[in-house]
Amino acid sequence: MAHIARSGRTIRPLLLCLCFLLASAQGACAENAASTGSSEWIFIPFPIYTPETGAAMTLCAIGTFRGPQQSAASSFLIALAYSEKEQLSLEFNPSISFGSTVRTSARVAFEDWPDEFFGLGNDTRRGDREHFASRNTVARIELQHSLGNDFWMGPIIDWKRYRIRDTEEGGLLETHLPDGIDGGTLAGLGIAVSHDTRDDTFFPFAGHFIQINAVRYTQQLGSDYSFARTTLDSRQYIAVGGRHVLALHQYASINRGTVPFQELSMLGDSSPALMRGYYSGRFRDRDMAVLQAEYRVPLPPGPWALAFFAGTGAVGRNLGELASEDLKWSGGAGLRYRASRTEAVNLRLDLARAEDSSGIYFNVFEAF
Repeated sequence: MAHIARSGRTIRPLLLCLCFLLASAQGACAENAASTGSSEWIFIPFPIYTPETGAAMTLCAIGTFRGPQQSAASSFLIALAYSEKEQLSLEFNPSISFGSTVRTSARVAFEDWPDEFFGLGNDTRRGDREHFASRNTVARIELQHSLGNDFWMGPIIDWKRYRIRDTEEGGLLETHLPDGIDGGTLAGLGIAVSHDTRDDTFFPFAGHFIQINAVRYTQQLGSDYSFARTTLDSRQYIAVGGRHVLALHQYASINRGTVPFQELSMLGDSSPALMRGYYSGRFRDRDMAVLQAEYRVPLPPGPWALAFFAGTGAVGRNLGELASEDLKWSGGAGLRYRASRTEAVNLRLDLARAEDSSGIYFNVFEAF
């Protein structure tokens, strides 16, 4: 689920609105959650506003389930957003554990939503932004099998269809004509390898999660673009006295081939959250490296917590170029509310500041 505001222009009214929603979440969850044993559903409605969408409403349903033989819980997230400009986003994100040997995660989504393009590279100018709209259909599945000793491995299937519309006449997209401007279909197949020692998948206090993905998109699979993507997602969780947690995150993305601009590495991306405070795609290029840290502080005895975070990173044409690029920075603070009775599922409200932008984020689950 994307962050709620992508510029500082809407921070004040959104902050007041979202603080009210978080304050009233306890009563809403108590009324709407249907719990039986270790299963639970939570329903959360909230309004959003951005200059691109106008007023909009999001309805979010979160389900959790933990079977008697499961060490990790399963989750389901369904989010529907609709704006006054008749823009629509529908997303389904299940993450399911089958006993202790098989787990799968997926994202199925339809998006008819506004976006912005600033150009390519680590030195694009904010004033060059171009508004456009994109209609996307997405289906991605990861299936992993336990190899023992906390190692997991399995296939990745990734399929997307893009349609670009409402570009600005004479704008960056028309003048630069990046790969992907004509839309098209992506079809990729790959493999994921991970090592996971986290003590909880929703809110870890200890352990680490390291995953390497390698996906190849080819015409033989039905893709209009041929390229390869490799990503490294590494997270460490360190328990500090008083149930405080220091979470560290390292993320790298490498793309080679004919990569559509929608698929380039992007600062500000939301899955996982990479340098909150930047509009997703404010800086985009083939390769990216990001370092982040978040300090999470519970507020006993209730379900509230605070979080303080900071990050640095850059994008570039290749890994060698990243070393010479100016590092970007971002940071901020947030409020957490445990919405589930059975699992450590948090709603999070984050206020983030970057070099030339800021943003408010309202989302479910931790940033990483």
